[in-house]
Amino acid sequence: MALILALTRSLVGTVIAGTVFAVHPLHTEAVANIVGRAELMSALFGLSMLYAYHLAAQKSGRPRWLLSGLVLVAYFLAMISKENAITLLAVPVLYELLVYPGFRKSREPLVPLRGVVTIVGLIAVTAAYLVIRMRILGTFTVPNIQYIDNPMIGLSVPLRLASAMCVFGQYMLLSLVPLNLSCD
Repeated sequence: MALILALTRSLVGTVIAGTVFAVHPLHTEAVANIVGRAELMSALFGLSMLYAYHLAAQKSGRPRWLLSGLVLVAYFLAMISKENAITLLAVPVLYELLVYPGFRKSREPLVPLRGVVTIVGLIAVTAAYLVIRMRILGTFTVPNIQYIDNPMIGLSVPLRLASAMCVFGQYMLLSLVPLNLSCD
């Protein structure tokens, strides 16, 4: 809730967002099942990364560099919790384009130097993560994926993308109208 309050500066909006998040039935699978631990850890570290990045944007000097270091650590921890957290690499860029303009002084560039330095650091952390993953697994992907684990494994790339977009649409619909939910 501290992140939402920091970004929106609205206590009412923060309370509403926190309440919806707390009671929305879509979140029960991740917390009711031990397998969901990876999602929770990844979300915790990903949100910590965003909050630290937001705080770093407000600071200068040593506190900014410490917070930027925290951004890198939180990002790495999110990735080792669940590999799809690699998408968090886009968070600083989106922050600079969508959120920071409200905090930016008139003469600052679109992406300030502190943002560029942190983004370069995140790219380096991503490369280190991929190297570590390659050394441990011997591949960037999960080896020996079975059809039962991922029915899209045998599909062509266009069909995979179309299926992913269809599933995304279904998730968005369930977010708005959480009826007929299933644990699988």
